[in-house]
Amino acid sequence: MTKPTRIFTWLTFAAIFLMQVSLAQVPDDWKQISAHQYKNQIALNWETFAEYNSKEFMIQHSVGGQAWTLIGSMPASGQSGTIKTYKYLHNEPVTGTNYYRVVLVNETGRAQFSRVVQIEFEETIPLKIYPNPVINGILNLQMSTDSEVTIFTRHGKAVMQKQCKAGKSKLYVSDLPTGLYQIKAGDEVKQFFIR
Repeated sequence: MTKPTRIFTWLTFAAIFLMQVSLAQVPDDWKQISAHQYKNQIALNWETFAEYNSKEFMIQHSVGGQAWTLIGSMPASGQSGTIKTYKYLHNEPVTGTNYYRVVLVNETGRAQFSRVVQIEFEETIPLKIYPNPVINGILNLQMSTDSEVTIFTRHGKAVMQKQCKAGKSKLYVSDLPTGLYQIKAGDEVKQFFIR
């Protein structure tokens, strides 16, 4: 009875050891990949659990999810047993559905693919103001989202604040003296002149 128990114990130990060795030799392990719209770009974020002899990441884009185009690359960490975080901005996504995947290439040329992420992209209209200079006391603006709009003097003093809806709006600035001003809506800042 003791011999089979010893053999079973030895075989179990050997199996666990071989499993640990094979897991330790897995070259790379993806933790997650995600995409979100940032203004008129797509921000890709990904993490790896570990990297072994990793060389570079190749970022690929597809419109239909079938044919892939290389849109950029960046160096990998090489050797890492800890979680590593990476980020890439795609400056030219298409309106509608965009697909992304990241390929990790190691020093021997072996490639490991992330899962594919899909995101809907809608181009945003940046802040537009007109006429500039303002000559009739009305400043027209156009924005893609609802936003609080603030007008500042050239010295940074806020002189007007208003909540405006997405689309076209009018600001009546005839009470403001002639001079140079800045208008801020969300992250957008523009300069204009009142005559």
